[in-house]
Amino acid sequence: MSKEAIYEEIIAKYIKALAEYDLEGLCNLFTPEAKVYSPLLGWLEPRVFF
Repeated sequence: MSKEAIYEEIIAKYIKALAEYDLEGLCNLFTPEAKVYSPLLGWLEPRVFF
């Protein structure tokens, strides 16, 4: 599978999880040590961000 196909699959899963308000699905797309940047709140764990 090409890198582009992998990225497209991850993005599709991300958009689907967002649309379905699937917190677990969103969080599972990130590594355990991942941080998400919020312009208002700074760096947060994905579970807190979403």
